Amino acid sequence: MARCVFLLLVSVAMLAGCGRKSASAPKVTPAEQAKAALRDCAENGLVSSNVMEIKGYFEEIQKSDPAKGEALLKDLGDLLKIGQKDPAHGSAAAKSRAKALLGKL
Repeated sequence: MARCVFLLLVSVAMLAGCGRKSASAPKVTPAEQAKAALRDCAENGLVSSNVMEIKGYFEEIQKSDPAKGEALLKDLGDLLKIGQKDPAHGSAAAKSRAKALLGKL
């Protein structure tokens, strides 16, 4: 009987901590997400399919800051045009434009 009581108390003590919520992860802003995606292009000069992902982040920025979002989307369009000229190889122009976009964020 004492053993059952002991096991019951140990079980209750172990379960007491299970209901606590852990601290939630910090929310990543659209600007931070765009920076992460643009860094690849700034490093290798390749304009890949992540441009559409970046466009979505810029559209989110545009909701809170229309002027900034519009400027970012225009520059992203320019980056896309650069990438379409030679999509298989990285270019210095693409690197430069991606770095400029990173600076605006």
